[in-house]
Amino acid sequence: MTPPVADAATVLPAGPAPAGTSPLIRLHEGDNVLVAREPLAIGRVLPEFGLRLKAQVPAGHKIAARRIAAGEPVKKYDTVIGAALRDIEAGEHVHGHNLGLVDFARDPGSVPLRWREYFQTLDGNGTVQLGPSFKPRSIFNPPAGNGHSVAAYDAAALQEKVDRLIRVYRARGHRLAQVDPLGRALPTIRELELDYFGLRDDELDLRIVSTTIAHAGLDTPRKVLAHLQETYCRSIGVQFMHIDDLAVTSWISK
Repeated sequence: MTPPVADAATVLPAGPAPAGTSPLIRLHEGDNVLVAREPLAIGRVLPEFGLRLKAQVPAGHKIAARRIAAGEPVKKYDTVIGAALRDIEAGEHVHGHNLGLVDFARDPGSVPLRWREYFQTLDGNGTVQLGPSFKPRSIFNPPAGNGHSVAAYDAAALQEKVDRLIRVYRARGHRLAQVDPLGRALPTIRELELDYFGLRDDELDLRIVSTTIAHAGLDTPRKVLAHLQETYCRSIGVQFMHIDDLAVTSWISK
């Protein structure tokens, strides 16, 4: 289990702290770090906390309020934000150079005893779940175990195949038009073959929606294919997808 990012700075108003206000703030009484309200120079003495700064500290960054031993959890706003990578003396700048994250889940033995005890109190037995508690889903990892969800995914996938078929026939179907007066064999156009679109024979009679073709009754891939071949591949070839005017192409397609 990995705690939050260890060296994130606290966002504070720009400029020096108001007169009479300490340039440091302790966000919670249980914290072992303080937060700088303003940029602080090395060597500055802060008597209200009994500290002398051992480094220059930017505004919003952390300063050790006391000595923090190597491996000891670092707490800010009563929240563990990491562990000391080495002994940190009071007044030191606490940041990525001396504050790190730990990985209890993958290698409990790599975590100091204090951290092991802390993580083991989270669920009583020390086991930590890696990754999210749900199974991520996408078009490459469709949901399983629910028949309705799978059926909906399969229907959407089939619809996408048919929509691609329509688009490609409109752009390439004229290449199979029978316009050669010598009647020579037509070429094989790979992008006009059904397997190019992933369409199988057992899918050709399944129900689909053909909203991009203004022709009634085209409710299966087989009917759509026959209509496309009738329109683009007879003795008159039609090719209009090079026209930029959407109104014109929509009129022709209908």
